[in-house]
Amino acid sequence: MYINVRSMDGQSMQLRDISKRTSVKELRRLIAAARPDAAVDRQRLFFRGKLLVDEHTLFEYGVQINDVIQLMLAAQQPVAGGDSENSDEARDAEPADSSEEFKHDEDCLAGSLYEPGDRVDVRDPTMGCWFEARVAAIRKRIDTDVDEVSRAPAGALADWEAAGADDGCVYQVVFEDDAELKIAVFTRNLRPRASQRVTLGQLTEGQTVLCNHNYDNPAAVGYWYDATVESVGRAEARTTVYVGPQLVPVAERRLRPQDTVYAVLRPSAAEVAADGPKAWRSNLTDVLLASSTSSNKELRPTARDWGKGFACSGRTKTCTLVPTNHFGPVPSVEVGQSWMFRLQVSEAGVHRPPVSGIAGRDAEGAYSIVLSGGYEDDVDNGDEFLYTGSGGRDLSGNRRTAAQSCDQELTRMNRALARNVAAPINELDGADAGARWREGKPVRVVRNYKAAKHSKFAPTVGNRYDGIYKVVKYWPHVGKSGFRVWRYLMRRDDPVPAPWTPEGRKRVESLGLKMELPEGYREDGQENSAPSAAPLPPPLPPPQPQRPAARRKSGGAGSAKQQQKMKPRQPQPSSSRRSRATARTRSSLRRSKPTSRWREALDSGADGIREFRSAVERIFTCVVCCDLVGLRPATTPCGHNACLDCLQRSLDAGLAACPVCRAGLAQDQLAVNHRLAKALSLVFPGLA
Repeated sequence: MYINVRSMDGQSMQLRDISKRTSVKELRRLIAAARPDAAVDRQRLFFRGKLLVDEHTLFEYGVQINDVIQLMLAAQQPVAGGDSENSDEARDAEPADSSEEFKHDEDCLAGSLYEPGDRVDVRDPTMGCWFEARVAAIRKRIDTDVDEVSRAPAGALADWEAAGADDGCVYQVVFEDDAELKIAVFTRNLRPRASQRVTLGQLTEGQTVLCNHNYDNPAAVGYWYDATVESVGRAEARTTVYVGPQLVPVAERRLRPQDTVYAVLRPSAAEVAADGPKAWRSNLTDVLLASSTSSNKELRPTARDWGKGFACSGRTKTCTLVPTNHFGPVPSVEVGQSWMFRLQVSEAGVHRPPVSGIAGRDAEGAYSIVLSGGYEDDVDNGDEFLYTGSGGRDLSGNRRTAAQSCDQELTRMNRALARNVAAPINELDGADAGARWREGKPVRVVRNYKAAKHSKFAPTVGNRYDGIYKVVKYWPHVGKSGFRVWRYLMRRDDPVPAPWTPEGRKRVESLGLKMELPEGYREDGQENSAPSAAPLPPPLPPPQPQRPAARRKSGGAGSAKQQQKMKPRQPQPSSSRRSRATARTRSSLRRSKPTSRWREALDSGADGIREFRSAVERIFTCVVCCDLVGLRPATTPCGHNACLDCLQRSLDAGLAACPVCRAGLAQDQLAVNHRLAKALSLVFPGLA
């Protein structure tokens, strides 16, 4: 995906080929590479009021495609040197360097259990919980040393810790979440980083583990404490948690299968005395490697980067012109309209699920389907096609598709599509509407470019809305895989000509419909994967060539010259096509108030009906609910438009003022603007 970075001085830049799994630390490096004056240590990144931290990813902050991240650059530090007097004053004002307080001793490495750079867990001196840290320096312990984590263990944990090894060293550690915080601890408060997860069935009585606990609110997420397993059952394990600087045992903590528990790796005095510190470190490495090899596959980090795809980006807007359970056409969508990605189809409200092929509810019916050629039993004949139901496939392991492995059932989405037939539900033999097939519920049909491998009616690029179809009949059938599938006969029932016909192609060109791309995608199109890397073909290939010179072979892709000739024709602006609206619509627009806003919308319609409707939707958006004012708009005396229901709720709450300019508003000044409602119903036919 791509995001925008905007600094406080107004400079903006676009970072392309960014993944949702990109860490903030990596993002800083990309910004520094694109902008030389933005060094990594000077960057302060903000998104939606939050300061971005290096250890987190863009996915955790909810960064979407084309979002803007604010960049603040800290002031540059003065260059060392210069006036000696000022340098002395600055040196006196600076605190003493931690390296002077804690001097690393190389001679300690031979007998130490840990080395500089080791990732460890350290006990917090005030709460008794464990945090992730790194070893920074080591030295020998002297009589005047005081352990910053002073405590007196109690309970069963005292005997367990007493058996731990002590190498006589003092370790300076740096916390992972705060690189400026350094403390010095003894060996007893240090241990290897807990990385081996254990399940409920692997726990044993008397075992010491690391678990998460919130002392104030046990149901919430807290800190990581040591716990001793008291008993293990089938559904839960009971443990005693040790909290506070004195490691006081508190009430039992019940561990369930979904809880995260780590095994504690800690050197014992007997192991170190028998083999030595270096041998223990070697054994620790073998244990960590064995645990990572035998761990469950679902727990391992994967190198596959899923965060770059548009299907994983999430919707940036939602269609509010019609409800989610709307049957029939969407007011702002024309037959033949195309989108590059399925996610855009969902944003337009034509087919809301970003992945599923059937959108509906088993108690109401199916609202829309996508014909993408994913089932081998599909047969597409244009005005009629045979559609295969969903299910019967093993999609475990986060798979999107798989081979047919069992029989399909007339449940969920299959049952929803069956309810569109003008006949009672029959779970055994199916049902046929016969001559009453037009009485069934309408289904919006979208054809995907993937179906072009099997159908000449599918688009070659993107997704295309092909109008309203009705379900004529459905029946069980033994498919090519040998398993039972449910088949549906779909027949077109739309007064608008199909987009693959000559009349449909002329209508698409007259309306100026073009392939819709995500915002900001046009500049980044060459860096994304196919099909966006290829030039956009015409929206629909002609069913029969009009001239011999433009003829192409039916089985081939054509030469480069032929593809160059088939570039989409740019719509020529003309006065008769400015608003793309009928004469009845324009006359209603003239009678509506205020006319200046309609002139702005009409000027925006020179590029096509889509731009005209977008302008109308933007201009007549209610400032309260942020949706189109709908069929009950109200115009205030100050000239602002809003939903009548929104204004009425405002008055009921005691806010007798215009939500835009705060001008006074009385109850008797509110009424439905019928002219505006009629004009909007003409611009958006079927507006709910």
